[in-house]
Amino acid sequence: MAQPDSVLAMKGMYEGRRAFMVGNGPSLLEQMDVLPLLDGEITVTCNYIYRWMECPFTPTYWGITEPDIKERHRRTLEATRARWPDVTPLFFHSSPDFLGADAREEGWTWVERSEQMMQHDGFAGLGDTLGALPTGWTTPLTMAQLMAWCGVREFYFIGMDISDTGWTYALSGRTLHERSIKAIRECFARARADIEAVGGSIVNCTPGSRLGKVIEYRPLEEVLSGQLVR
Repeated sequence: MAQPDSVLAMKGMYEGRRAFMVGNGPSLLEQMDVLPLLDGEITVTCNYIYRWMECPFTPTYWGITEPDIKERHRRTLEATRARWPDVTPLFFHSSPDFLGADAREEGWTWVERSEQMMQHDGFAGLGDTLGALPTGWTTPLTMAQLMAWCGVREFYFIGMDISDTGWTYALSGRTLHERSIKAIRECFARARADIEAVGGSIVNCTPGSRLGKVIEYRPLEEVLSGQLVR
């Protein structure tokens, strides 16, 4: 399964730059003093971040990896674009079809995603070819493979709490099963091995994350102040 030409054309466009992969965990509220420094960085956000009215930076990308709930995601796209008109929306799915129409006709960048698991198939985007992206069991990790194809080799994950305490925009109403947590950790472990094998780095900048020691933790303020992480 090959990626569309529009995705293949993105190869190397961010060579030498770093990317910040942003989840929606409530730990973001603990980092409000440093998050404004993300403006000017490559930031990749997801899902309902537009609901977080206090978000202090403008995302570069916004994406979804569970587009089966189609009508809800169309409303989410409209709301996200209204909030950030220049954001690039990413649609990760095995087909570009969205509500009976080609998602690309509605302004999405369609990225083909498979149902294979990253912990088994590996972290894609680091080589010279790009097929359908395996799932990382969590949207920011799945989307990070596109940034790898774009040339990014330094990945920083924030808002990756993997917690039952809700989201930054709604601090309740969430339950994670241990099986999902185990799969997410396994995917991050595989991503770390593959990224480090090509001389890259993957860093957890989420205080209190359940990722634990799977990937190295560094405070976000340290990263954004220009201190080296390697």
